[in-house]
Amino acid sequence: MNSKNTLDSNGSRLPSKALARLMAMAVLACMDLGCASTGVAHRADGSPAHVPLRADGSPGLERCSDEALKAMRILRLQPDIGAWIELDPYQIDESPITLTDGPLESLLDEELVTLPVGTRLYGHVWTGGPVVVIRYYEAQPPNSERVPICGVVRWGPEDVNGKKLPGSPPGGALLKYSRASMWIVRKFR
Repeated sequence: MNSKNTLDSNGSRLPSKALARLMAMAVLACMDLGCASTGVAHRADGSPAHVPLRADGSPGLERCSDEALKAMRILRLQPDIGAWIELDPYQIDESPITLTDGPLESLLDEELVTLPVGTRLYGHVWTGGPVVVIRYYEAQPPNSERVPICGVVRWGPEDVNGKKLPGSPPGGALLKYSRASMWIVRKFR
């Protein structure tokens, strides 16, 4: 964690020590609630078993876990705040990039309230529908533990940036850009 201050949800500076305390509180609350940061059950196709799938293979409605809602409250992560991310840290600034159905690790490219640049985001990619769907279930700030969150990639007007490019492989997608915006949500739609 760097020594610079981080902005809180009101745009005020949050001292690094306060940020460290918030992260510790979120981790302790998660441990107290029995959060499992790993070990999510998966289907044979690699998708999380708790997520209902639509006919086209894209994910259906899904609740945010109570643990994620509590951790996001502690971290001051409110719905509809977002930040730029690198979708895949191994394909930064490449065009096009390839994403495949399954687990995904992304990287925060700018601060997201109490989460600093460099925070790792862990989620899942679905490429079965007309637009790629990415949901994030955990965040891991540098030098810290994973905490549960609920976040989604939003592609912009008419989902133009999330549409698969021609030549996308089965079970995967070629996307024009390596960056996208990730937004905090209370439930997945």
